[in-house]
Amino acid sequence: AAASTTATLPAPSLVPDPNPPEPVTLGRPHLDLALGRWVAPVLRDGAADGEATLTIDPNLQAKLERSLENWTVPWGAIVMLDPRDGRVLALAEHSHAQPARQDLALSALSPAASIFKLVTATALLEAGVEPDQTVCYHGGKRRLQPKLLADDARRDRRCTTLVSAFGHSTNTVFAKLAGRGLDGPALRATAARFLFNGAIPFARPVETSTVEVGDDPFEVANSAAGFGKVRLSPLHGALLAEIVANRGVLVPPRLVAELRGAVLPPEPEPRRVVAPA
Repeated sequence: AAASTTATLPAPSLVPDPNPPEPVTLGRPHLDLALGRWVAPVLRDGAADGEATLTIDPNLQAKLERSLENWTVPWGAIVMLDPRDGRVLALAEHSHAQPARQDLALSALSPAASIFKLVTATALLEAGVEPDQTVCYHGGKRRLQPKLLADDARRDRRCTTLVSAFGHSTNTVFAKLAGRGLDGPALRATAARFLFNGAIPFARPVETSTVEVGDDPFEVANSAAGFGKVRLSPLHGALLAEIVANRGVLVPPRLVAELRGAVLPPEPEPRRVVAPA
């Protein structure tokens, strides 16, 4: 389900909490057959301290796990959440190549590839690029070369807008626009707002999704088009979709439905990542 968030949200505080809550995290989740719910031990300083009932939907989780297993995917994970309140409804995963592998949904194993165009599109729009700006181009379907970033009246026979390029994931258009209007610091700063190169607030450890973008103009353009050194966890991918569904607002993912014998610190507040427009 997708929903719009229209409330005015405060900017995130940059002042460290002088009395931060005691570190608490969840252990490995499992299905409690007696309860018919997914649960996880609450860990404090590495020791069990109570139990959490999770937001995971057992039926949905089982269906997705069967689907991944039946298709014998080498490595696969599906994260589903409700964008309105951040409830995680499924953290399904399976590896045919490494059956013992765990926490695929929280691991930044996969290239972000064209998903990174969401970051680039944001940076371009904020830099003043109009959504209907037309760019003519050729090549670049599978990889880019510096010469493709220069206009070529003889070979640039296809023309499209930023809107259409986003919908069709047109690499050369993104590279050209980024080469004209973005630099390394701008792209890195926008990526950081979208949770790259930083911690994702969650009740279980999430591997950092990394972005390596230098200041070389072609490296910036190449990364902007989705060919850069960018890694993404499935949970992070779901949160990027959530930000769009919430018209630019990040609602931190929530895994705990209720607690027994423990108290978790307050959950992080929603925050605006990008303006609705």
